Amino acid sequence: MKKIRIGIVGLNFGRYIVQQIAKEQKALFEIAILCDLDTQKARKTAEENGLKCRILSDYDAMLRDKGIDAVGLFTGPVGRAGMIRKAVDAGKHVMTTKPFETDPGAALEILKYARKKGI
Repeated sequence: MKKIRIGIVGLNFGRYIVQQIAKEQKALFEIAILCDLDTQKARKTAEENGLKCRILSDYDAMLRDKGIDAVGLFTGPVGRAGMIRKAVDAGKHVMTTKPFETDPGAALEILKYARKKGI
């Protein structure tokens, strides 16, 4: 089975997701990019989990990478719908956590938008 190449954004909570993916023998994901404003945190997370992946601090640069299929978005929920919209517009599938978005109207709108785009 082909693994889904994913970029993980936000390594406060996201580092726990990275740990889970990295330790799974039959993980469905291959971590291709770690993206955090703190690149030292990203490098440390990669090193601790034995990952050979790109380290970025720029979300938009990560979305331009044709080598990833999906984004694991683990930033705070305020304004997350906007970040999801950018990922959907870049053709990336999105995995995130709850609370999904603090604005229920924005949350509903982005879910409808993603469905319409087939993401």
